[in-house]
Amino acid sequence: MDLRHYVRIKRVPGARPSDSQYIAGIVFTKNLAHRLMPRFLRSPRIMLLTLPLEYAGPGSRYVAFDEGLRLQRGYTEKLIQRITRAAPDLVLADKPVPRQVLEGLMRSRIAVAHSVKRSVIRAVARCTGAEIVTSMDRFSDYPRAGTCDSLAVQTYEHPSLPEFRKSFIFLDGCIEHLGGTIVLRGDSFEKLGEIKQVVDLVVCLSYSMFLETSLLLDEYALAAPGKYELEWSDSMAYDDARMRPAEDMSLALQALSEYNVVLSSSPCVRIPPPHVLVCMREKELAIRAISDKFDKMSSTRKDAAFSDSTGGNSSAVASTGVSFLVSRQQSAASSNRMRQQYESELALHETYLHEGRMFLQANPHAVSLWDYQSIVVAYMVTCRKHDYCLCAGPQCHLIPFYTGSDATLGQYLEICFDLTSICPSGSRRCTHPMYEHRHSYIHNHGRVNVTMDEYPCPIARLSEVLLMWSECTRCHKHTPV
Repeated sequence: MDLRHYVRIKRVPGARPSDSQYIAGIVFTKNLAHRLMPRFLRSPRIMLLTLPLEYAGPGSRYVAFDEGLRLQRGYTEKLIQRITRAAPDLVLADKPVPRQVLEGLMRSRIAVAHSVKRSVIRAVARCTGAEIVTSMDRFSDYPRAGTCDSLAVQTYEHPSLPEFRKSFIFLDGCIEHLGGTIVLRGDSFEKLGEIKQVVDLVVCLSYSMFLETSLLLDEYALAAPGKYELEWSDSMAYDDARMRPAEDMSLALQALSEYNVVLSSSPCVRIPPPHVLVCMREKELAIRAISDKFDKMSSTRKDAAFSDSTGGNSSAVASTGVSFLVSRQQSAASSNRMRQQYESELALHETYLHEGRMFLQANPHAVSLWDYQSIVVAYMVTCRKHDYCLCAGPQCHLIPFYTGSDATLGQYLEICFDLTSICPSGSRRCTHPMYEHRHSYIHNHGRVNVTMDEYPCPIARLSEVLLMWSECTRCHKHTPV
């Protein structure tokens, strides 16, 4: 699932960004063991070694020094003889190469790079088709040597590099679908690290879009017309954003305006803003409506109180001031009740505003695509034979995208079709196999139930092929298979 095992990204500071390139092969950090070894080869034969390159000794018994030296010399000569018999042009070893072995290989004009990482050796084996020699006995099977179009060893110098220089081995012209390397050129080593993160994510997103496109084509899906519409829509908020300057906008409105971007690589997935910000904006609008309502009620009461105190004509002005004082006291009491009601309604919404402010303090940075490269689901397993008795969960699972815990649909189906797996409860109350259970995944307001049933193949002679279709649970009409 993790395409980064096949598409490597190497940083080479210096030059121009336009000098960046894609190598149909593998590029790794390493230099040859000796400066007299050839640094460029056409169609090289590559041998990969992970076996011990020094004689380990008998281990359980003591031997004389001369005897140990003789055994060591014999092991070294035998190793050199078997390597040269295979006639490789380049040898990559995961351990340091003894000086005697190195000199023997140099006499045969064989280039050597030692202390190569195991992960690099496995990648070279995949890209070049070479077999990894893990023991001396494997030489008797004539292990296959790998090949590519060209081998080049280049050393670059730049102030941002460790020790100001770094050497790379380029194996170019391998089989394209077996892997490749993106070589980033340009700025400093640290700056290229930030660019590498972006390119790394783009590679994963491109692969995901490729897989999803294939899935949608298999389902005979049609593209829906129209533009990308965001989940969050607040007409009043947009009016505020157009009419009010940025410094006068509310905190929630400023935060939500940053979510007016596409956060998903899938055309079928809409990622709404955080629920706490949406609630914060709703409560801001509710507080504004409450303030407007009480302002209007307050002005209405003032007009009514003034009309009552004057009696509506000029003769009331000449009357005693008792009625005026009484009306003032009644108006003050009514205002206090109205103020208490206003504050009580306001307190109901202030909690959400406080939670929104705390969220913004904990997440001060602008919205980023990096924050949405995982999903949290609630997972549970129930037994269909025991009235959907709960066998596992519910429990939360965090699934980071494009990692070992992620899986494609095909990989997930392989797990589901494993008829040997048993109930995860591990108790005697449920002894039914896993295929008689139901897997439930809950996220946001949706739930996916996965069950297995025997079903006749809808197309003759295709029972060994994975078929898919969609069916309506109400009218039972389905899409083409």
